[in-house]
Amino acid sequence: QIENYKKGNALLLNIHITHHAGTTFCAAMKHVGNTPEHACNNGDDWPDSVTQHRPWEYNETDRNAIELRKVYHFISWEFGIIPPIPLENVNWESPHLVSVIVMKDPIDRRLSGDGTILKMFGKEKYRSEEQWWEFAEYDGSINFMLTRLTPDRCGTEGENTTEECLETGKELLRRFTYILDVKCLDEGLEALAGELGFSLPYLNKDSGKTQVSARERIGDDELYEFILRRNQRDFELYEWSKGLSLVNCSALEDENSDSAGNGGGHEFVDENGTDDDIFTSFNETHDFDDEFSAEDYSVYNNETGSKETPDLVGEKSSQDIILVTNNNTDNNRFNNHEDVRLLQIENYKKGNALLLNIHI
Repeated sequence: QIENYKKGNALLLNIHITHHAGTTFCAAMKHVGNTPEHACNNGDDWPDSVTQHRPWEYNETDRNAIELRKVYHFISWEFGIIPPIPLENVNWESPHLVSVIVMKDPIDRRLSGDGTILKMFGKEKYRSEEQWWEFAEYDGSINFMLTRLTPDRCGTEGENTTEECLETGKELLRRFTYILDVKCLDEGLEALAGELGFSLPYLNKDSGKTQVSARERIGDDELYEFILRRNQRDFELYEWSKGLSLVNCSALEDENSDSAGNGGGHEFVDENGTDDDIFTSFNETHDFDDEFSAEDYSVYNNETGSKETPDLVGEKSSQDIILVTNNNTDNNRFNNHEDVRLLQIENYKKGNALLLNIHI
């Protein structure tokens, strides 16, 4: 499958469960080659000889994949509704088809929301307790992954969904060429590009970004546990799929954590030459949009010995700049240029720094 794709003889197909980053995946693939213009699902150049219904039956998979590859390198099948034909019917072992599915935590998927959910239960931040419980009890999203991946809608029984149903979902996932985890999608797409021999545009990876957990967003442990119980089989499927994912997001997080613990963070030294734990990570401690201001910090320039506000830092050399906090230790020295970069970014946002491209 992989070699055929590289030679132009196999089609790349994303099995897109709604709210599983299909839009992001499609946008990235448009930079690689021709894709259907309508969310990568269908387009004006679609061959007349190929049905636009999905999924395909086993005996038509080869022919459809070969014909579509003459026009597109990548297509997507989005399943917001339950597929009219079981996905297991497709010839996933076809040498002319490279299949990919992006997996996602089921409660995070529930919280992704859309127009229908907003109309039914209101915006997340304004939901009343009654609306939250109505949201949790909504049957349309129970085990959303399993009900799309397995025949007979076997995930709709909620917490009574059988182990057999879960194993059926696992068996289908094993047949796909690749599994990606939305938790580290950029790294997954980069790895996929390496496997299939194409280049991607710049991806703004932010694996170290702290995300608010689903439990925190819901804000009610009883409600969270109720949703989890009803979607337990989906959660088990997602956790199991991590072992097959092209990139192990948990291992990636561990690497980032180790890096931060061994000098990867933005460390400051106090006047006694000891680490100031409060500022181990400047990114984690401060939200620049809300908290970083001249009232909280002032900056000294070693050459002049003058005290300046952060707005003026962009005009000075990045050498020998010392950060002084008005509320903590004095004379904390920047250890590296990364710390200056944070101030440059803030200055740009305030209109006090120029964005320059060094164009080779």
